[in-house]
Amino acid sequence: MNDTFTYPSHTHENSVRVSDFSRNLARGFQLLVLISTVLVIAGLFVRPDETELVLWSIIIPLLPASFLISPALWRAVCPLATLNMLGNGAVSRRRIGKTDLFRAEVIGITLLIILVPARRFILNENGVVLGSLIAVIAVASLVLGLFYASKAGFCNSICPVLPVEKLYGQHPLLSIKNPRCVPCDACTLKGCYDLGPEKAVVFALRGNGTVRPKWKTTAFGLFAAGFPGFIIGYFTVENTALALGPNIYAQILGYMLISGVLFHGAFFLMRSRIDLAVLFLGTLSVTLYYWYSGPAIATAFDLDPAVGTGIRVITLMLVSVWAIRALWTLISEANSPQAAHHPSSH
Repeated sequence: MNDTFTYPSHTHENSVRVSDFSRNLARGFQLLVLISTVLVIAGLFVRPDETELVLWSIIIPLLPASFLISPALWRAVCPLATLNMLGNGAVSRRRIGKTDLFRAEVIGITLLIILVPARRFILNENGVVLGSLIAVIAVASLVLGLFYASKAGFCNSICPVLPVEKLYGQHPLLSIKNPRCVPCDACTLKGCYDLGPEKAVVFALRGNGTVRPKWKTTAFGLFAAGFPGFIIGYFTVENTALALGPNIYAQILGYMLISGVLFHGAFFLMRSRIDLAVLFLGTLSVTLYYWYSGPAIATAFDLDPAVGTGIRVITLMLVSVWAIRALWTLISEANSPQAAHHPSSH
């Protein structure tokens, strides 16, 4: 198999100056989102049905689309990031290196695999449990920020959303500077997603620098290949009782396993380029997500089925633009004179 990476010729460096106006504007939005998060947690206790409807059918579905446009849109205002950076390493300013980053990525992916299926047997219909869980994660993010520099303790390490950000945001449509980390204090010594989404994905597919495995055996490589099946598995099971939780995990993880085996087998037989394979997996995953969630959103709000179809069409257009632009970029860079000098992973 051709394991050659085409490295991007640019990064989203934070070395440029961010204006005071932009920084203050970002801080205003960060405060607004943080307050909104507190209100969501409170709402899950006092008005769980309405709050869960807004959370699961409006807020969460917007995130994948925002990752395609630019992960910086969410990462600039994420309330967990705000809490994580609030501690500012007050106890110790530990940075995350290669070995820690590899372990953290495994933890983040594991948390994602645990939490998403749990929606089907408790989180989708129990506001108190969901509100308590969000509060616990928020406190954990704040506490970790006391012991790690900037985002190293949570956002750039064990956040369960980070693997999805990497997959959907590997080639963002817009280059937006990160207003949080100016100047960069090198909290993540290698593979920082904020400094360069494309290079962070490449680094993850190389085992985060700890070893030089085949990309298919890295944590992110396994996750990316299995994620389409994970999405199908989630949307093809129904909400059920807590006692049937093990069945939910078995079904969803079964789909994930089949997906991983099929796609890695196909990539091996076709000797696919890694960058193209990961682009395909990201495109397929986000397409599947909106294909299922569009009608689900319409149903949740008792809207005409045509609304669900409209969501499918609009998001498919966005995904198509994202995928075509990314493909054009990869092909152009592969044919550039500099491509011959870029390192490869085996």
